Amino acid sequence: MTRLQQRLVYIGCTGLLFFVVVLVPVSPASAHGEGKSWEYKAGHYLIDIGYDSDIFVAGNYVRFDFDLKDQKTLEPSAAAQIWVRILKNGEGTLLATGIHDQPVGATTLLYVFPEKGDYTLEASFRDDSGHDIATTSFPISVQEPTAAAPYINIISIALGCVGIVFVGFWLGTIYRSRRD
Repeated sequence: MTRLQQRLVYIGCTGLLFFVVVLVPVSPASAHGEGKSWEYKAGHYLIDIGYDSDIFVAGNYVRFDFDLKDQKTLEPSAAAQIWVRILKNGEGTLLATGIHDQPVGATTLLYVFPEKGDYTLEASFRDDSGHDIATTSFPISVQEPTAAAPYINIISIALGCVGIVFVGFWLGTIYRSRRD
């Protein structure tokens, strides 16, 4: 490999590292980590639904974490699945889905509310036979998105293109050096 190629590989690797470390957004490990949660007592269970946003905004992703705990010990309780419905008040069901309980980590749902308005999230924790163990519902008020500065999207696109160029240049250099 010539000295010029070594420099170009170094520049490409540095650009890729910069792109990955600085520009790639990192999602939180759990909605409960920095977010809020709704709690509801249902029989001897405590339903805990965490969410990662202080306010709900139309067009933005919201992450919901679903936990079922023993009310006295706060230890996780076994539920085979969670049936989730999201309704827009006065208009009907927007989402109805089952989520299998995850053996490791949070049982999550990522959702985008399509528009401003009042919604209801219904959750039903079920056993292996599909029978309800605990159910609850919570109201959600979704706001209109605020007008973001248009240059933010342009900057994101430009930086993404620069990162792609660096990766392509780096991979091309590696391919040429192995071919020679």
